[in-house]
Amino acid sequence: MTVITVFGLLAKDHEESLAKTRRASVFGRMPGKTEATQRQSTRRAPREFGQSLPVYNEIRQFAKHNEMKAVLLALWLDTLMAESSLGLTWIVARDKSRVRGPIQWVHISDLPDPTPWLAGGELLLTTGLGVRGEEALQEDFIRRVAEYGCVGVGYSLGEDGLVPPALISAAENIDLPLFTIPHQVPLIAITKAVSLGILEEQHGVLNQAVKMHRGVLRVILQNGGLDGLLQVAANFTPGYDYRLYDCFGSLLANSSGLEGPETHIPFAEVTELMGESERCRARIRDVHIEASAVRLAGDVQALLVAAGARPMRETELLYFEQALTGITLELARRLSFREQRRVRVKELLEDLWSQSVPAATISRRMQRLGIDPDAKVQVLCIRFAADLPEPLLASFLEDIVGAVPGLVGLHDGRFYCLLQDPQEAVAHEIVSGAKARGWLLQVGQSTTRVGSTDMLVMLQEARLVAGTADQGYLSVQNVSDFGMAGLVATLYESPGASTFIERTLGQLIEHDERESAFLVDTLRKYLQNGSRPGPAARELYIHRHTLTYRLERIHQITGRDPRSGEDLLAFGLALKLLEQREDKG
Repeated sequence: MTVITVFGLLAKDHEESLAKTRRASVFGRMPGKTEATQRQSTRRAPREFGQSLPVYNEIRQFAKHNEMKAVLLALWLDTLMAESSLGLTWIVARDKSRVRGPIQWVHISDLPDPTPWLAGGELLLTTGLGVRGEEALQEDFIRRVAEYGCVGVGYSLGEDGLVPPALISAAENIDLPLFTIPHQVPLIAITKAVSLGILEEQHGVLNQAVKMHRGVLRVILQNGGLDGLLQVAANFTPGYDYRLYDCFGSLLANSSGLEGPETHIPFAEVTELMGESERCRARIRDVHIEASAVRLAGDVQALLVAAGARPMRETELLYFEQALTGITLELARRLSFREQRRVRVKELLEDLWSQSVPAATISRRMQRLGIDPDAKVQVLCIRFAADLPEPLLASFLEDIVGAVPGLVGLHDGRFYCLLQDPQEAVAHEIVSGAKARGWLLQVGQSTTRVGSTDMLVMLQEARLVAGTADQGYLSVQNVSDFGMAGLVATLYESPGASTFIERTLGQLIEHDERESAFLVDTLRKYLQNGSRPGPAARELYIHRHTLTYRLERIHQITGRDPRSGEDLLAFGLALKLLEQREDKG
């Protein structure tokens, strides 16, 4: 019982939170969606629900197949009729015994109009005294109780054992279930049978709720994921297909395993129906849907939709709520993990930019975060519009980059993606995904290098080309497409420029000052002559062997080999930045 109470409080708190934090439109005004996109969506012509369901028949067949397996805890009229000790006999609409729903309560009345004392869902028992001998009253009696939602009428036979023909005819005309009660059976016996059935129903609901609660917790604790949670919900509500979408309509999880386009359940139609509400119950042709927004940390994170051949009953709505709460807890757990990882990646980026941590420490931290420091690495820098929420963009990037593997972090108003064994498609996938969501961003792409020692260079390259104002948004800019002059002109303004010069050329500058040598000038002439030893030696007025000796000394002092293609760009950038500093000094 304690488990149920705790789960109930969680569900109650969740509902109160939803009520307090409603927005003008939950999905109609999505984060980062442009005004143009908003206007386009509102101009869409209305259409009949269900026209965008390419696998609509597959859902319907799935629902009807599972409907036969449903565990129905409610007390139904045909179940009561099967109790042999009561001796009840069908007169009208035996095959309609479940059309009007389960028995909610039982009421006894001989009044011509008992409806003031009815709430709907009752089984009405009568002796017919109030309408005896009056056909018009008998017809009105049946019509009124049917309109008020009675599930059926039990007629207690008198000593003659007859049911008024007008009563039977009226019940037949509207398919209202009608049965007889033997004269010797007291009506209180039927009342007791219904009360016992309802108690058993409530007990069964509580047992099922406890079982589902345990199932939901088991999935969360065992990392069963969102698909596992939806499968638990489907097991407890046979006949319903569950799907979970993010707030842009991408399928996050499903219970049925149906494959195909992500329009099995019409996301766009559901969100239009929801409007300003965070909950929706609707019918799309003969598919009934129950939908609810999933809110976390003040924002709508997802949309849960269940589809079946009929509306959900109260007990099934309880299981839907438990599934909703479980999904909220799972998303909260995932968000907590992501936030912790984002903090660690942000700290790594800060240390990389400041160059305040030894390279060996950087390598160990990258490895702990899942990046091999000795593998090929590429950096992407994402410049985005100011109105785009950072947490939403971070999750979007993490979902794309997570399979590479890679890291996503925020530094100085820009997101950086560190990709191991990078694929060119990643940057374009980010741009295409942003375009589909109505976001404005630009991706800068660095060169690809091995190891963590040149990470600062890659960060600077990616940041530089992502900040080119003349290129516009929704594009991928690769550093290899820019000339050296263009790179240096913008890179010099970076706060890390002096650090980069010091890290790349500082030891050579100190050596030349201390030994009155010319290693920096040698390196500059070597690069200016296209790394060709002959022309460089002639311009320096030295022998080629002397040039070879000086290049080897540069390698020994800096740890970078100017004869290696991997180190040429770093030396070239550093020398250009040094020239900029000397010119402005």
